[in-house]
Amino acid sequence: MVNKTEDDKNLNKILIASFNQDGSCFSIGTESGFKIYSTNPFRENFDRELEGGIGICEMLYKSNIHALVGGGKTPKYPHYKVILWDDSQSKVVSEFRFTSYVRNAKLKKDRFIIICDQKIYVFNLLNLQNIDTIDTFDNNKGLIAFLMILRIMYLLILIRAKELLWLSIMIKIQPQLFMLMNLQ
Repeated sequence: MVNKTEDDKNLNKILIASFNQDGSCFSIGTESGFKIYSTNPFRENFDRELEGGIGICEMLYKSNIHALVGGGKTPKYPHYKVILWDDSQSKVVSEFRFTSYVRNAKLKKDRFIIICDQKIYVFNLLNLQNIDTIDTFDNNKGLIAFLMILRIMYLLILIRAKELLWLSIMIKIQPQLFMLMNLQ
């Protein structure tokens, strides 16, 4: 049995875990990269050592596309940058830089949602164009739920209204048409 030093143990510390959209895989961000596992049958698909921590790791279904944000004690990427990583080519496909920390990222079939401190950015995943920016309150936990059904985008977000925090469902039906429902 090999004795690991304290530094070796920290390299494999888990920073984040998230399922892909259909639950067939999940990703783990660690102090030294990221890992992808299949759920049925359960097995490790791969382990990417990136010489730095990954604090957000989102996988697009079972594809080779991942959204990565640095994290941990020695982040691979700055906290204000999102990397779209193509694992089949082991390279960066695109980078997104922001003026504040990236708190969360979500991938769907044709949408890419990035949650920063006080804004949510919606991108078209096919051409990587920003299609919307939504002002929110200080969301340092990156809270969001996101669903696309028949080209209708549902965002469950927290907003500030009259000095109160509301849990709101934002339903985007057309490019500039929103319905906002407050949940108490």
